[in-house]
Amino acid sequence: MTVMKTQFQRHGKNMKIIAFINQKGGVGKSTLTLHTASYLVKKGHKVLTIDLDSQGNLTQGHYP
Repeated sequence: MTVMKTQFQRHGKNMKIIAFINQKGGVGKSTLTLHTASYLVKKGHKVLTIDLDSQGNLTQGHYP
């Protein structure tokens, strides 16, 4: 699995993008993304998750 990170500034605020990428299915991308987002929210960060998977597993994880 590849983890890509980038950092930039917008309107004077530091922002980061973290992407979990792998072509193979069933390697835990949605689970890892959901748990990472939950951890960051608990630490007080604002988090936006975007589910581009056609199965929508990340969205189902947020809204069971």
